[in-house]
Amino acid sequence: IVMNNKLKPILIEAIWLIISVFSSIVLRKLLLGWTEWQEHFDIPLHDTYFVFSTNSILLPLFFFVTFIIYFFKEKKKLFSRVIPNWIMTISGLALLLLLTLIGKIISEFDDIVRGGWTAFPPLSASENQKLPVEKINTISILISYSLVTTQLIIVIMLMYVWYWRGVTKGNNRR
Repeated sequence: IVMNNKLKPILIEAIWLIISVFSSIVLRKLLLGWTEWQEHFDIPLHDTYFVFSTNSILLPLFFFVTFIIYFFKEKKKLFSRVIPNWIMTISGLALLLLLTLIGKIISEFDDIVRGGWTAFPPLSASENQKLPVEKINTISILISYSLVTTQLIIVIMLMYVWYWRGVTKGNNRR
């Protein structure tokens, strides 16, 4: 069977995306356990439980795996192909957005842990009260800094991709 030359690159990229999906599923199972009975992921904190669906971890993991696979796959070709570059860019931008949302959730969570709710009447209204010493949650700061660092690395990688895309496109015109 002779395959149409226009359809072949799309089929190849679809196969790579399927590989990314299966890699994400395997990575999720390695991180959270192999049992299918476990449908949620619990984070106990003091007297509160935060419960996440294990499938909600799959989407950021898919974008991360797709971005990394496509980056290293296309680096050999100096990012000269259009479809993989756009898949990589879309997955990178989606990953940036999801990391921003995760960072926002962590910062809101940190405010709750440190007592970010205001009681009435506020302590500032009383004259003889000392201001409470604010506890610093180093784990949430570490997670926030690592998320920002990861976002910065992704932005630098995307700039690198599109720089080389411009270089190879400019060389093809000559």
